Amino acid sequence: MKKALIASLLLVLAGCSPSSSHDKLVKTLKTVQSWTATARMVGETWQQGSIPDLYAQQTLEKSQQEIAKETKDLTDSPALPRQIYQLQQTLQQMTTAVKQHRKAEIATPLVQLATEQQQLEALLKAQGDRL
Repeated sequence: MKKALIASLLLVLAGCSPSSSHDKLVKTLKTVQSWTATARMVGETWQQGSIPDLYAQQTLEKSQQEIAKETKDLTDSPALPRQIYQLQQTLQQMTTAVKQHRKAEIATPLVQLATEQQQLEALLKAQGDRL
């Protein structure tokens, strides 16, 4: 399924012909990737007990907000919003685990987040290859 999702995203992204649209997409993907990396780092650090619950919760919520803000204009592509929706769901699961102080429950979303981060990296690489 992961390969199919990446393939469909690449096809959709290939349709972005104007350079400015391509540049905007690359910028958006970089921003989403950055917030995803931040969320992953915070989740892992919280799981290890190195940061307080409130800091982790606020950072995860901020990650969700910034990703939503950054991707609100990408609804033209049916595949990308699905990936963003999945990313948001993963971040919500992490936030819930932090709120409930259930460190064991953050493990699965962290693995999912790592996969989603790899998918974003593949998309960015594919966009770079288009230049």
